[in-house]
Amino acid sequence: MIWIVNTIPGIKQVNELASGVGKVFEAVYSFFSQIFEVWKFNPALYSTITNIFFIIIYINYFVLNINFIYFWW
Repeated sequence: MIWIVNTIPGIKQVNELASGVGKVFEAVYSFFSQIFEVWKFNPALYSTITNIFFIIIYINYFVLNINFIYFWW
């Protein structure tokens, strides 16, 4: 089934893009988690890190899924 989906034009590129975004997400999360260990008692920085974290999740799961549906049709 995965092979069939990957043969549809555009799907493989979207999957590669999602993989790249996932790697960027891991790098950013690692970076901010290290900062959080140093500044964990600063509520403003904690709020900023949390908001960026949720924005990255939103981009990774919602925006890319919209592209996936677009290419699917």
